[in-house]
Amino acid sequence: MRIRKVRPLLIAGILSLIISFVLVGAKNCFSEAGKSPKLYHSEIVASLPPGTWLENLIWDNQGNLYITDVTHKAIFRYSYANNSLSEFSKIGGHPFGIAIDDDGTIYVGALKIAPGQPGSMDSNVIYKIDKQGYSSLFIEAPKARGLNGWTYFKPGVFLICDSWAGVIWELDVKKSTITEWAKHPLLATKGMAPGANGIKLYKNFALVSNSSQASIVRIAIDEGGNSLNTEVYKENACRDDFCISENGNIYATGRSKNVVYLVKETGKPEIIADEENGVKGNTAAVFGRNEGDAEWIYVIGDGGLWDAGGDPSKMKPATLVKIYVGEKGYFTQK
Repeated sequence: MRIRKVRPLLIAGILSLIISFVLVGAKNCFSEAGKSPKLYHSEIVASLPPGTWLENLIWDNQGNLYITDVTHKAIFRYSYANNSLSEFSKIGGHPFGIAIDDDGTIYVGALKIAPGQPGSMDSNVIYKIDKQGYSSLFIEAPKARGLNGWTYFKPGVFLICDSWAGVIWELDVKKSTITEWAKHPLLATKGMAPGANGIKLYKNFALVSNSSQASIVRIAIDEGGNSLNTEVYKENACRDDFCISENGNIYATGRSKNVVYLVKETGKPEIIADEENGVKGNTAAVFGRNEGDAEWIYVIGDGGLWDAGGDPSKMKPATLVKIYVGEKGYFTQK
């Protein structure tokens, strides 16, 4: 794999966000979390050059894991069967969230302008990628401020977090429309840290992580697929993204802390992995979906890109790590 240099413009943009994000995160994020006496077993599956910003990931039904690389405007594909990672597609913007429709088509939320640069928040778009990796601009999203985490809702329909507008958008790919599904102060940002960040469905609810408010928000869903009441489900639970087990346990990435948390229905968050496991700058997590990895979670990150303060010499490789958790994930999409 060809090692690419970090774009100075992107690093400058990231640097402009780092100070405010860290100041807010350091105060709010898991100040009371307890560390496990023994970290969970983990394996580093793959790594990419320092300066790579891996942000979100999703499985298809063929045992392939697709990962967004914000820095290099790329989508990587990890094959579980071959235990290999390769570049799958290039897009015209900086990709954040990603989802796959039932027909195998991939949709990606992105910024045309590098994050942190003037006009960046006004440059939200959605790309479409076919099974061969060919990408094309699907629609523009001029009302969005920062498309981030995605979740499959129903065939042809996805819910998308907007980290800066305090909104959950509904994307209908058959109608080529993106409309407001939910808006609430509990989804909004307080300061410069992201608001609504990651989103997952669990039974009759949508769970949303709000990084700046250090919480997980729960939104009830009626039989027609409409949002109902919005409430705080977990306090003092700041994170970037998360995944959910069949038992309702939440495995959450703690980006600025370089740890992974287990959040149960009761009790304080517990640290199950840290830098010893290779989860530096972790951004997202997903359960395995194959026969041999169903009780593992996969975690990606940026290798401490934010911690480096924009200095490439201080950055570590961005990793794909799997951690054994001993339970299976909850999935709404077959």
